[in-house]
Amino acid sequence: MLILDDTGFPKQGTDSVGVARQYSGALGKILNCQVAVAAALYLPEAWLTPERRQQARIPSRVLGVSATTTCWIGPPRGSSPRYTRDVPAAEIGAISAGRRAAAQPVRAWRRARHGIDACSGRAGLLLLSQRGFVIKNSSAVTGSPDRLLRQGDSVNIKPKVLIMLAADLVSGPGKGLLQFLKHAPQSFEYVLCNFDVKSRPAHFVQEARRNNLNLLLLNQRSAIDASMIFQARRIVLEHGINVIETHGHKSNVIGYFLRALCRKPWIAFGHGYIDGNWKIQLYNRIDRAVVRQADRIVAVSDSMAELFVRHGVRREKIRVVHNAIEAEAVTPSASASDVRRQHGIDPTDKVVGVIGRLNPEKGQRTFLEAMETTVRSCPEVKALLIGDGQDRAMLERYCQERGLTGQVVFTGYQKDVAKYYQILDLLVLPSRSEGLPNAVLEAMSFGIPILATNVGGVPEIIRDDNGVLVPPDDSSVLAERMIELLRNESLRRRIGAKGQQSLHPRFDPARRVRDILDLYDEVLRSAVVKGGLRRHA
Repeated sequence: MLILDDTGFPKQGTDSVGVARQYSGALGKILNCQVAVAAALYLPEAWLTPERRQQARIPSRVLGVSATTTCWIGPPRGSSPRYTRDVPAAEIGAISAGRRAAAQPVRAWRRARHGIDACSGRAGLLLLSQRGFVIKNSSAVTGSPDRLLRQGDSVNIKPKVLIMLAADLVSGPGKGLLQFLKHAPQSFEYVLCNFDVKSRPAHFVQEARRNNLNLLLLNQRSAIDASMIFQARRIVLEHGINVIETHGHKSNVIGYFLRALCRKPWIAFGHGYIDGNWKIQLYNRIDRAVVRQADRIVAVSDSMAELFVRHGVRREKIRVVHNAIEAEAVTPSASASDVRRQHGIDPTDKVVGVIGRLNPEKGQRTFLEAMETTVRSCPEVKALLIGDGQDRAMLERYCQERGLTGQVVFTGYQKDVAKYYQILDLLVLPSRSEGLPNAVLEAMSFGIPILATNVGGVPEIIRDDNGVLVPPDDSSVLAERMIELLRNESLRRRIGAKGQQSLHPRFDPARRVRDILDLYDEVLRSAVVKGGLRRHA
């Protein structure tokens, strides 16, 4: 059996042949380097252009990385998990899965087809290319050994990621996921999984299907349905999943069991916790308990990372990946005048927006208390509460009791929030807790000034005078700053412009995609180095 290993050579410049920012198994990280496989030098695609070949005097017979061998994975001891794309069968010189496969190659091939040996440190299918590249199987291989080795055949061996999200509406986590899948390169395959709950709207499912995403639904028959764990396990096995990614407490619980049952690396995303009744508090406690077992936890802000640490998550497991916002302007579905007319807002009225779930942690009650003071100084102000939730009836009753029904409009959940941003003079975020609010990023992209409470990840966005921060649960201070901003148009314009300019590249979608892909690489590489997550007799 032939196994080739890699050697890495760190480099400072970009002129040495084959140098690029890439993973080296020998060095154990991604850096600017050359990678040699045995006596052969690994050439990234950028080095295969005629100009660079001529400049570096690379002979034409040196094929390097072709369009069908874009990157490689070394032996189970540990190297980059960026699997190749299509590998022509004519180039494959051997198929091996360790000592066992040497004696039973057909059995080893069949096991690899079903993901049994994927990422296994002891076995793990290896395709040894005659070009000198070592390629590790990702269980997406089809066919048989005999058919594979025929001239012209090829195998597709990309790693697959199962992304689970319990979402009815396209809210913060759902927006971030759709944005990621829009920008993500094709070096991985993605299987999106949601929950089929007949009694609730399926706006997120509709949006995913409109974007032609590979979407599967788990059939949830009751509030607590253990069969969803086995439905998800079947998806992992049938689709050859290599990485499990979960968002939200329901998905995190299923991810906990999938890691134990399927021995696949698990990444849990933490977007924040909501306040509520005893049932929601119980869900929060369960979620914080299960995510401790994840291989990595993604926090959307530094403050969220510290919250995980306080609840017992080891710091070395946590990675911070901020939310992102598109640089291109979003086109509203209705004109500003139409939106104003729809909600009875005069052209001369100043409009304050509060966007988010109508839940206790969002602080809308504090905002309404501040509005009582604000309307006495600025009678032309109108407030839009955009969103829905458990507190809506209480908040509407408060407005009736305080005589605010003429100044406050409840719009309910809105799929297209962009049409409201164009009429806002000020966005207020009165939250008592936050992860990293998408509403702030979106409003900044429209040049709207932000007045927000100093909680969670908000101060990671608002800094250097690109917004105004106030303490939470303090309606008097909030009213004071609202009045100041509403009376001073030049101040609002200056803050709005600074906020818009501060978004990029800090919150660029490409940066977020890159961070998540690096995390996939990290957990796959860790699974290989540790000897795999799955054991066999």
